[in-house]
Amino acid sequence: MKRDVLFENLEVVFDRPRALCAYDSRGFLYTKCSGYLSREQWEKDTKDFVEASINRKTNKIVADYTELQGTLFPTIKLLLEQTACITAELNEIKAAFIFSKNEVLNVSINKFLEKLGELSDKVDFQIFTNQSEAVKWLTNETSHIEGSNDLGLITIRFDGKYQVIDVNDVYFIFRENDIIYLTLKEKTYTTRGTIQDFLLTLPDFFVQIHRAFIINIKKIETLSYYAGGNYIVYLKDFPDKKFSIGKKYAPSVKKTLGIKRSW
Repeated sequence: MKRDVLFENLEVVFDRPRALCAYDSRGFLYTKCSGYLSREQWEKDTKDFVEASINRKTNKIVADYTELQGTLFPTIKLLLEQTACITAELNEIKAAFIFSKNEVLNVSINKFLEKLGELSDKVDFQIFTNQSEAVKWLTNETSHIEGSNDLGLITIRFDGKYQVIDVNDVYFIFRENDIIYLTLKEKTYTTRGTIQDFLLTLPDFFVQIHRAFIINIKKIETLSYYAGGNYIVYLKDFPDKKFSIGKKYAPSVKKTLGIKRSW
């Protein structure tokens, strides 16, 4: 399979017509699938991938599906089982998934990731549309966030200049179409980056409630149980906007708020 220019120091684990698995010198496994893969191919490739991850004790993964075709639905159970094998040995996984150019396939990828989020809190994953952003997140390299300081200020690159923001004024942050939106009471700033970039930069009172959403818990007005382990939260000054807290993130939010009772 054709290798990507972005990865210059790859040690190939296996290189097949429709699947590549290689170890990157920065400490993660890169796997790429292309075309249509049969279930038998998936079984062989994922088995070898799991062995490589466990043998190298590498729990950081880039899964590149940009050129994959077909659907993941017949293999979702298999992929979840293989993921469980890695977490059983290495305790946790950090994975960057690069979406396919095929929108139909992405429906099945979303379903797989939904199941993955329900499977275990040991899997930390994000979705990307290009390799560069995926690797930056995986290796904690940030390019548009200058960081925060002891004064509670965060500096981002916005509209061609540095924008200094008091983190206490931020209500929520979300990522959509590769753009990060920081929403204050009466203004929204946009920048580049990932949700994980901000989690690593902001104070502990910012919590993730969805793979693409962070809220400032100091701005929470009410929190209520919804269904299936999910919760609904409303923020101060945004009474008409309902935020959903995913099952994967609810325990962490409740713990941060000091809520011990289970509905």
